[in-house]
Amino acid sequence: MSSTNDIDNKIKDIFDGIVTPNIGSHNLNTQLDAAAESYYEQPKSPAHVYYSFIDTSSQESFAKYIESFWNEEGTPQFAAKANELSALAFELSKDHESQSEELSPFVYTMY
Repeated sequence: MSSTNDIDNKIKDIFDGIVTPNIGSHNLNTQLDAAAESYYEQPKSPAHVYYSFIDTSSQESFAKYIESFWNEEGTPQFAAKANELSALAFELSKDHESQSEELSPFVYTMY
């Protein structure tokens, strides 16, 4: 398992290398219109609307799904990073599972 610093560095790398350079692009517009009645848009990729059907049985299947989604959304800069992002998601998931298995002794003294 990776250390917290390794995971934090990977998250920072993703924001610095993917998210920050794409602010203002397709889906990351930071300019809000106070006069807008709604920001809702019809889904651009109906095949990807039902997130409960995402195959997360393996990192590879999840990467394939998000790559397809981002390509259909017109964000190839994100699709190109699907493997890297899915690897981090699975790493964070494993870290979360191990943390949720630990029960603090303070919980017992509270009750």
